Amino acid sequence: MIKIKNGKNMIKKQYIIILFIILAIPQNIYPIIRHGLDFNVNVPIGMGIMIPHGSIPQYKPSGNEVNFQGGVGIGLGYYLGISDLVSMSFLATFSYSYNKTSIHKDNVNINYIYESSSLTFGGMPKVYIGNFSLGLDIGIRLPVTPALTIQYKGKDYTSNKPGTPRTYLKFVADYNIFFREDMAIAIGLYLGYDWGFNLNNIDLPDITKGEAYGNLDLGIQIAYRYASFFR
Repeated sequence: MIKIKNGKNMIKKQYIIILFIILAIPQNIYPIIRHGLDFNVNVPIGMGIMIPHGSIPQYKPSGNEVNFQGGVGIGLGYYLGISDLVSMSFLATFSYSYNKTSIHKDNVNINYIYESSSLTFGGMPKVYIGNFSLGLDIGIRLPVTPALTIQYKGKDYTSNKPGTPRTYLKFVADYNIFFREDMAIAIGLYLGYDWGFNLNNIDLPDITKGEAYGNLDLGIQIAYRYASFFR
């Protein structure tokens, strides 16, 4: 009977040791696999270059027109540390943007003035290597204000509804300046492209039929970043 009792005590001790090991494993792994919230607020400022899509045979643009761009955005997602040097984030992105451009056509007295406020919704995977980071934002841009005014033969033709949704891509390269272990100011460059600027106007169907443009974006971006176990 004594042997059986001692055997039961040994089994209990083994169970306790195994349970302790199981409970201790997550605590040992957690500092190695860093993870947590990743959040940023960013302000991009730059310019865009309008690029015609397809063939516009009758009225040629005088050139690729440059426009001003600005806005503010946020990113919120999940951060995962891979090593002391490399980590990743998966962010949902939301932003407000403003841009304005003017397009003049040769051989005809006509100007397009495109001015729009837009909301964007997207997703961005991001890779951090030391203090540098690279990200690719993909999403939809939704104009929220009437965008297009056409000046033709001394008369203005203004659209009374927002433009159509557009697809966009945006590549971002940042350098992070840490002022706390989990906070940084990121200074970087962006390069993007969005397409779907349809400039058709019902008052001038013969002139604007089939008109479509894309926009090549480039500029600088400053952001405040917070992430738990950021480095």
